[in-house]
Formats: sequence, structure tokens, C-alpha cells
Amino acid sequence: MMGDVMFHSGQIKQSVQFWNQLTSQQRGDLRANFAATGLFAVPENRTLKLGTGMGLVHNIITDSHFAQRKRIGRLEIALDITGEPWGIGVNENCAVVIDRATGRVESVGATDEVATLVRRDPAGSWPLVRGSHFKIGDAPAIVPTK
Repeated sequence: MMGDVMFHSGQIKQSVQFWNQLTSQQRGDLRANFAATGLFAVPENRTLKLGTGMGLVHNIITDSHFAQRKRIGRLEIALDITGEPWGIGVNENCAVVIDRATGRVESVGATDEVATLVRRDPAGSWPLVRGSHFKIGDAPAIVPTK
């Protein structure tokens, strides 16, 4: 919710199946449509829907219930569609605090592993950033937010 883009809904299995069936041209068309409208919705039931977020930070898409619902595939697809360079998956009963001035990310929460940071660089590759599994109180990365 805090970034320029947010999830409106979307089941992982259906979204990944849909995305994997597309040709490069079809994926490019979807990306262009998202860039023009800021909206993405797959007409099929229960697949990914993206829209405008709160815009409090830039260059980041966040996803909640991340580990519990195994949402890395959903986050990767959203990064691919939008071109956003960073994704942060936040686990249940947890949060990340992003300093908008510096881009420093800090984790807080009730469980041992709070969040996972994914970087889209280059496009089509999904490396987990070194130290990407946040623990309580960690501040493992500087994320460009401007």
C-alpha cells in the first residue's frame, strides 16, 4: 500500500500460470498498458490485480503475508509488469520501516523472520539481495525511494 503500486487482489497459482503462458510480446503489451494507465487486471478469475498505491515511497512494491502464503511468485510478476526495481515481502504480524530521506529499511515484528527483499536487476532475474531475509531489528539494505 505504501508504494506507487499496490496489490488489489490475486491468487498466486492462477497468476503464475497466466503469466507463464504469455509470449514476450503479450507481456510487453501488458507492461505498456500498465505504464499508460497505472492499472493491471487479468480478466480471468482470481488472478493478479494491481493499481495505484499511496505513493509514500517510490521504486518499491510491498506484499503482505509473504512467507505464510508463499507470495514470492506474485511479487516477481508484479515487479516484471510494473518495472519497479524492488519488492519487499512482509510476513504476518511484522512490518518494515523505510526512512524516506535515506532509503534505509528496518524490520520490526513478532516473528524471527520479518521480511524478504527482492531486487529486479536485470529484468527477468530475481536474485534475493544479500542479507535479504530480515530479522527483528535488522537494517540490511538501502532502497532508493526517490
